[in-house]
Amino acid sequence: MDERPSAKRWLPLEANPDVMNQVPLSLSLSLSLSLSSVVLYLFNSWFGFELRLLSYDTKRREPNTPNNHRDNNPSDSAFDFTGDDSNNPDDDSSFHLAASLKSSVDIQPEWNMLDQIPFSTFSKLSFSVPDPEDQILCCALEFYNRSYEFIEELPPLELFKNCNFFKVNTIDDPVIRCLANKDKASVFATNSILSTLMCAPRSVYSWDIVIQCVGNKLFFDKRDGSQLDLLSIHETSQEPLPESKEDINSGYSLSVEAAYINQNFSQQVLIRDENKVEFEEGNPFANEGEEVASVAYRYRRWKLDNDMYLVARCEVQSVVEFLWGLGLRENEAECYDVYGLDEDLLEMVPKPVLAVVFLYPLTAKTEEERILQNSEMKEPTCGVYFMKQTVGNACGTIGLLHAVGNVTSEINLVEESFLDRFFKSTANMDPLERAAFLEKDREMEVAHSLAATGGETEVSENPDAHFICFTCVDGQLYELDGRKSGPISHGPSSHGSLLQDAAKVIQGVIRNNPDSVNFNVIAISKKSGEP
Repeated sequence: MDERPSAKRWLPLEANPDVMNQVPLSLSLSLSLSLSSVVLYLFNSWFGFELRLLSYDTKRREPNTPNNHRDNNPSDSAFDFTGDDSNNPDDDSSFHLAASLKSSVDIQPEWNMLDQIPFSTFSKLSFSVPDPEDQILCCALEFYNRSYEFIEELPPLELFKNCNFFKVNTIDDPVIRCLANKDKASVFATNSILSTLMCAPRSVYSWDIVIQCVGNKLFFDKRDGSQLDLLSIHETSQEPLPESKEDINSGYSLSVEAAYINQNFSQQVLIRDENKVEFEEGNPFANEGEEVASVAYRYRRWKLDNDMYLVARCEVQSVVEFLWGLGLRENEAECYDVYGLDEDLLEMVPKPVLAVVFLYPLTAKTEEERILQNSEMKEPTCGVYFMKQTVGNACGTIGLLHAVGNVTSEINLVEESFLDRFFKSTANMDPLERAAFLEKDREMEVAHSLAATGGETEVSENPDAHFICFTCVDGQLYELDGRKSGPISHGPSSHGSLLQDAAKVIQGVIRNNPDSVNFNVIAISKKSGEP
C-alpha cells in the first residue's frame, strides 16, 4: 500500500489518540435559557438591592403578573407560554413549542422592570478582547483516555456515587472573594453563566441569573439548585415533554439524569494510574479527606476596557499530553475537539486554526478513492511539508508532524526538542527520506508507544481507522495523507477559513460512508495573536 513499506509497525494511536495538548475548558453549553428576549428586574432582598436577569418569549407570549393570568394559563407561572402563534404572523422561529413553558422564577409584583432586550439584538454582536491572564489554578487533574471515544465492547464502568462535584455560587467562592478583595476585577462570574449569556439566541428554556452589586463590584450568580447546574434536554424538539417533575420523562428529570451521566463519564474516561498534574492550590471547596472529582478551577481575567476587568472561574476536567512532550510550547498552540460540522459549532473553535486533523474509518470506498487519487497524482507541491508513511499504525503521528511541519514559521518550538530537531534535520529531504528518518528515530517511537498504550483499552494491531491532516500553505487547502503519493489541493483557503474549508471536504467523506460512525475532527489553533 505504501511505495516503500517497512516491516516496522507501531502501536496504533487509534486506541488512545492523545493528539490533543490543551486543557479543555468545560464550557457548559447545555443551556437553560429562553426564548427571544431577556428582562432585567430590580427587587429588594434581605441584603439590599439585587438585579435579576430573566428570559421569556416576547413574540409569541406576553408576560402576566401572578395575579393577572389569562384564562388559558392555569398555572401559577408569571409568564404564559402557551405557544399560540395565531396572533403573531411575523414569528420567524424555526420551531414552535406545543407546551407551556414556565418561567424559571416567579415574578413578584413589587419588582421593577428596568429593561427588556430582544435576543435578536444579540445574534450579531461581537467584542474582541485581549487574551486572558491566569490568576490562580487550583486542584489536580488526571489524564484523559481517548480510547473511550471509539465504539467497541467495553467492560462495565465504575460509578462514582461518593465523589463530590461542587457547584459553588460565584459570591460564595473563597478564591473569587480573595481576588475581589485584591481589586483584580470589577465583574465576577463562572464559565457556565458566561456561556449561557453568550449562547442566549440559540436556546429555548427559561433561565434566570442573579446579579449582585457589592461596593463597586458586580457578581453574576445563580440561585442554589439553579437549572444552570444541569444539562438541557429536548430543548429544540417540537414534541412536548411532561411538565411534572415526578415524571421520569419530564424535562427536569431528564436533565438531572443527563447531569449525573455526564459527571460519571467525566471520571470514567480518565487514566487511573495515580499520575496527576498538581496545581499550586488545593481544592478550595473540599474538606480534608473528602473524595472529590478530577477537576481543576482555572481563574482567568479578561480586560474588557481600560477600567473594567472580568474574572471567571473555569472548570477543567482532565489533561492530555503528547505534543507538549515533543516540543510544542504550551503557550503557542492548543488542540480542540470539533463537536460538529455545523457552522455554529465550527465558530466555537478559537481562531486562527493552523491545521485540522481528521480521523475516519477505512472502508472499501475510501480505499478506492485513495487508489484513484494516487493514479492521478502530480509531482509533490513545493513549499508543502509532506512525508510518506512507511511505519505501520503511525498515521496519527504522521498527521501531527504534517500539522506542525507546515506552520513552523508561525509557532515557536522548544529548542533542541524532538520536533525542533526533526524538522531541521528533514527540511531538505524528500517524502520517502523523511519517512526513513522517522523509522530510525527511537525517541519518537517511544513517545508514540506511550501515547498509544496510555489507556486501559487493549491495543489493536490492525486498526480500521486512519488519521490525515488538512493545512493551508500559500493560500491553498492541502490534504496530507502519508499513504498517498503527495499533497492533494482542495482549492483556495486561509487560516481564517481553514476549518470551514476542511469541514466541507470532511463532510464529503462522511456522506460517502453513511454506514460508518467513527469520525473525529481536531483543530490545532494558535493560542495568541494572528499568524
